[in-house]
Amino acid sequence: ITVLKHFWHSAAMTKAALTDEEKHELEQIFKYVDTEKKGSISGKQLGVVLRSLGYMPTEKYLDGLTNTFNKSDVEKLILSQDQKILPIQGVEVQNAFKVFSDSQGLVTKESLRHALTTLGEKMTDQEVDELIRLAGNPEKINYKDFINHMADLKKK
Repeated sequence: ITVLKHFWHSAAMTKAALTDEEKHELEQIFKYVDTEKKGSISGKQLGVVLRSLGYMPTEKYLDGLTNTFNKSDVEKLILSQDQKILPIQGVEVQNAFKVFSDSQGLVTKESLRHALTTLGEKMTDQEVDELIRLAGNPEKINYKDFINHMADLKKK
């Protein structure tokens, strides 16, 4: 539940660029991984960089990458909030939603409201109302669609 609440609150904290500290961290990790000092890395090396920065790209995603990446490419990928490289938090959010969803990945408004207003770090009724409104106010919420929608909001 706490993970869901942090994900909800983080949607309002979107940024269009990496901070100086994040850029520095990316640069340091990139230099370490770019052992040939070419200024570019492979898809497999990209996985190392992203995981070092707290993202979780799948092996399937990385295996499909045939081009090379420079630091600017990696920064753009991170800022794109590509669902294939979900930040660890995003994966945790998916797992949290799974607990409350049925076999089709749907969560009822009532279950979501109860969980978010009574368990762990409680949300207010107004916050839950806004969250449900953003989901389109359905009786059941498809959690994967909802997470993707929240990630899109973070990009804006």
